[in-house]
Amino acid sequence: MTTLIDGLVAHWSLEEDGASGRVDSHRTNDLTAYNTPAAVTGVIGNACQFVRASSQCLYIATNSDLTTGDIDFTFSCWVKLTSKPARMTIAAKDVAGFREWCLMWNTTDRFDFGIITNADAAVAVLSDALGAPALDTWYHIVVWHDAAGNEIGIRVNDMYENTMATGSTVPGGTSATFVIGAREYVGAEDYLDGAVDAPSFWKRLLTSGEKTALYQVGLEGISYPWRIDIRDGLVGAWLFDREDGRDGVSGNDLTAWNAPGFETQPNFRGNALVCDAAKAMYHASNDILKVGDEPFTFSCWVKLTSKPAYYQGIVSKHLTASGTDDYLLYYDNSADRFVWDPGSRYAAVANALGSPALDTWYHICAWHDPYIGEAGILIDNTYLDVDSSGTSPIATSDEFDIGTMDGRNSTTVGLRGSIDEVYFWKRLLTTDEKSRISQTVERPGLFPFGAVNNRTRRGIARGVGRGT
Repeated sequence: MTTLIDGLVAHWSLEEDGASGRVDSHRTNDLTAYNTPAAVTGVIGNACQFVRASSQCLYIATNSDLTTGDIDFTFSCWVKLTSKPARMTIAAKDVAGFREWCLMWNTTDRFDFGIITNADAAVAVLSDALGAPALDTWYHIVVWHDAAGNEIGIRVNDMYENTMATGSTVPGGTSATFVIGAREYVGAEDYLDGAVDAPSFWKRLLTSGEKTALYQVGLEGISYPWRIDIRDGLVGAWLFDREDGRDGVSGNDLTAWNAPGFETQPNFRGNALVCDAAKAMYHASNDILKVGDEPFTFSCWVKLTSKPAYYQGIVSKHLTASGTDDYLLYYDNSADRFVWDPGSRYAAVANALGSPALDTWYHICAWHDPYIGEAGILIDNTYLDVDSSGTSPIATSDEFDIGTMDGRNSTTVGLRGSIDEVYFWKRLLTTDEKSRISQTVERPGLFPFGAVNNRTRRGIARGVGRGT
């Protein structure tokens, strides 16, 4: 299952005011304010108002999240024009010698999205289907670059769409500053006179349905993460409360290997699985348990009771002999670290936590993000490590194991300890969701997670498609 979180590298709610920066709600791409743009009432809570005469904008130096090139990407935002004095930039990554893309209003009275090479070759698409935008009116704009299809596009208010073939022209890069309300191009900054709300940037193409959903939730005043329920994309939940390997979601009930035990958790509701090297649980491979280069997330609670001179498998779909993995979460005795390996030699090592203590429960959340090529491991919602140096997961017929690894071919690489509440999503989780499943007080992280989802309502859309 793909959600609007998948491939998202930045979302700015723009709730903050004045000289303060604007926080990235999804990752760490916080924006710096230039010349103190103010907060005003937007479509969803606050928006950022830019005054052209005051040369106001928001910006962040280039980084791997925001750099493009010949890849799929999508940008969306709400925009309202205060005046139309001359060409104005809504958002861009564009400076002389390092040019990528630019969304603007141009003097033909059209919204305009273009990609540019470093040698200044450009292709643009105009929002002719919409025509001339009215002043003081909110418009929802989605623009994209389709690398394989050699096409760019713009859709306004989910109704008015135009596309343009790009041929051999591709975005350049890579050192241009990412700017909202202007562009870095010296002498042609083209500052905006207007307001912007809820800008978001993905390193993938959105489907037509996702573009529609963005527009609709904006009209309802619903902000990031856009109505995603924590149960969306959940394909496995092994709680061990009934002292068996029952799956509460997809029917992938686990088989016991050498009679593992169970123990009652003082901090959690129900039981946990107790493993001892050659005691674990397993299931044959199938399409639900397999993954390839797709977004997915695991979470679980783990306690080590000893640290012998062996690896200790926690959750895995891995065979040493095959040389490839779907995924492998384990404790590495030589490094004295938890390690997450979604793919062959593609490891995020939990260095931020350091050496895990014995007889101590740790919450582990681990994921693979194919859109930015990242493996991540988060311990206790505090200690984060990521890696982007390896290869992608490969869907295999390897056995699915909890409490061991290597398909039960070795009695030495099993967990010495306990494991509880193993969850498996075929999507990425939001920051709030990772926090929620790590909590123990009143157990909000316990499946089926109650009836509450993580939607946020900040207000009802105002002035959309009409003058305010």
